Amino acid sequence: MATLLHSNQEMLVRMPLIPGVNDLTSNLGAMGAFLQEHRPGVPLELMPYHRLGEAKYARLGRVCSMEATPTPFKGDVEMAATVLSNFGITVVNR
Repeated sequence: MATLLHSNQEMLVRMPLIPGVNDLTSNLGAMGAFLQEHRPGVPLELMPYHRLGEAKYARLGRVCSMEATPTPFKGDVEMAATVLSNFGITVVNR
């Protein structure tokens, strides 16, 4: 990924925000520091985790290993955006 970040190509980094997996301030800070070092100012799209795929797992007779994972609250997404913004990252929420 660092090689791509050092290229002159226009890009948008996309990051799923998954409660209990990568939503801690330390995880977000590590991502912010990485992007600040390798591609200052690159835009990042936060993609809050959702549970829309669970029905598909059920139809396929499979168990979703993340079925207990909640969708992040709006405040959690805003907090993540603030942490990343402190590293000079433009956070995009679509």
